[in-house]
Parts: sequence; structure tokens; C-alpha cells
Amino acid sequence: MKMKSKNKQQMREWLIHRYVQAFDHRDAEGIEAVLDAALRDPELSAAIDEINLAYLEEAEIPAFSNAAQTVADLAQKHLAGAAEQQERMASAPTVGEVAAQLQAQRLVHPTDEAINRSLLQSQRPIPLDLTVSNLTALLVELGFEASKRYVRVFKDAAIWLGMSRSQSQIKLAAREEHRRIR
Repeated sequence: MKMKSKNKQQMREWLIHRYVQAFDHRDAEGIEAVLDAALRDPELSAAIDEINLAYLEEAEIPAFSNAAQTVADLAQKHLAGAAEQQERMASAPTVGEVAAQLQAQRLVHPTDEAINRSLLQSQRPIPLDLTVSNLTALLVELGFEASKRYVRVFKDAAIWLGMSRSQSQIKLAAREEHRRIR
């Protein structure tokens, strides 16, 4: 029994290392593989939550995951269409959603407020390959020339909003699986 527990702990540590490496190298498939494993391992899921919070603190960005989890919990509890909400949360955030998050968290510099307000209505999905140059090109395509500061803050918020949705999606799926097993 101890050997099985030790192997599981070693696997969990390897997956945590893989998650950090995948995150640092922007390897979406690697991140997805670890998050998939976290569906079946509550301790791994908790460790990933801690890692995500550490990344948020390091980037000096307020934690979005608590708000996303609260929304997911309320949707599951009170909305008849929770499955639709779950699908929407799993999808990539839109430009407008990221702009709204920046506004709500008061992360927009006064010189960038006009651009941010203009982006609030955009339903354009954020590209999966989220680099400063790709984001700058997207904003230019939408008709905006944003400051480097705004692009960096927008990029960070888009990443964290996407991660928050992924974490919420994992937790919802784990709850559903737990209910199904009972």
C-alpha cells in the first residue's frame, strides 16, 4: 500500500513539474494534459490552484480564480442551463471579456481607458497563441493602436482569465463525475 501511495505522489510531483514547464513554455497541450489528470486527483488540482495563485501574485494581478469559481458554483446551483454556462466558460475569453476584467479590476492606466472602453463590446475570441505581437496585431486589426503597457496588462489578464475558466471547468467536471459515481 505504501508503494502505491509513493508512486502516486511521485507521479503527482512529476505532473506538477510538467505543468510549470508547460506554463513557462506556453505549451497549451502540456497544460491541458496535466489539467486532465487533475480531474481525477483532488490533491493535484489543489496544487495547481496554489501554483496559479503564486503566478498571479508574482505578476501582481488580482486573483481571478475565486471570482470564476463563485460564478461557476452559482451557475451550477441556480441556473437550469448550467451545461451551457459550463461550455461558455470553457471557451476562450473574448476581447470584450478581458477588457471588462481589466476595467473591473481597475488595471487600466488612465491613458488607455478610451481603448479599453471601445473593446468592451468586442466578441472576438482571444487567439490561442497569445503573444505580445499577436495581441498587438489583433488590436490593430480591430482598429486600435494600444500602448505596450496596455498590451502587456491585457495579455496577462487574458491568460489568467483563460486559466480561471479552465480551473472552473475542471472543478465542475470533477463535481459532475463525483455525483455520477455516487
